[in-house]
Amino acid sequence: MTPCTTPNAPGATAGYADCNRTSLITLGNTGFSNYNALQSRLSIEHWRGVTAGLSYTWSKNIDNVNEIYATGGGGNTTNFSESPFDLVRAERGTSGLDFPQLTSVYMIFELPWFKDQNTFASRLLGGWQVNLVGRFVSGQPFTVTENPAANTLLCDPTQTSGSTTCHPILNSRQAPFATVGQCTDPSASDCGIVNYYTGAPVSKSDVHWIVNDDTSARYFGTPFAGVGRNQQRGDTINNANLAVLKTFKLNERISVETRATAYNVMNRQYRGTPGTNVDFGNFSDAGGSFGNTFFNPNGNGETNSVFSGIDRRRIELGGKIRF
Repeated sequence: MTPCTTPNAPGATAGYADCNRTSLITLGNTGFSNYNALQSRLSIEHWRGVTAGLSYTWSKNIDNVNEIYATGGGGNTTNFSESPFDLVRAERGTSGLDFPQLTSVYMIFELPWFKDQNTFASRLLGGWQVNLVGRFVSGQPFTVTENPAANTLLCDPTQTSGSTTCHPILNSRQAPFATVGQCTDPSASDCGIVNYYTGAPVSKSDVHWIVNDDTSARYFGTPFAGVGRNQQRGDTINNANLAVLKTFKLNERISVETRATAYNVMNRQYRGTPGTNVDFGNFSDAGGSFGNTFFNPNGNGETNSVFSGIDRRRIELGGKIRF
């Protein structure tokens, strides 16, 4: 882009590309999404007292923005692109709604013995039913972010987004996820990197992320070197619900059903996505939430995580009279 060179033109003062304007806002429908999936299902109906089903979906969901009212949390990230000059190609990536592996299984097993319940022993041993529901879902994608005040406004100088759209720079995948460095000298071979939280000198290979600020922009030659959208994932949903039912026949007309249900019977805790903002501080150096789920006891805002059976174990007891 060639800066304006017309003297006294509105855009000439700061070298804007448009001679007639210093600020230009354009609106356009640039969002897109692409979803492909392989779906399969196996069903068993009333085979020796067993009714069961197994479903599996393998999919890929790609887009350049998830929704306009984004939250900045897991899967939603921000609805502004890192580079205002490339709203499509640079933002193309895994959707925040991408769950590539989804498996669910259910089984209803009516125990075949003593169905008549015409004796005391048969009433005690018969009428049992075991139900099992299990599911596995891939973790929700999330994008690592940073704050503008602490770092840079180069990606969004006019603050149209209300925040920085620059993303931290993915430096070393082998380093622990929550390690963050900061460049202090753009002319140094290792950019004079230090621990972002303590200020102590560190090796460049020992930090997973580098803060995307003005110094790193000079070192890398661009402010748009940040990590792409949704390249990390949170906890998987992997649990099972178990129910045991017993029906007592009091006579031909009246029966009593008792039920015990354990949601998340294995008590596998779900904490959702970790803290996504490097400026929240990691736990080891700053006692913060970045890169960990220590502060997400309820699944990081997952809707009804307890009652949907993906948080802690929940046991319900109940009964029913039929007549």
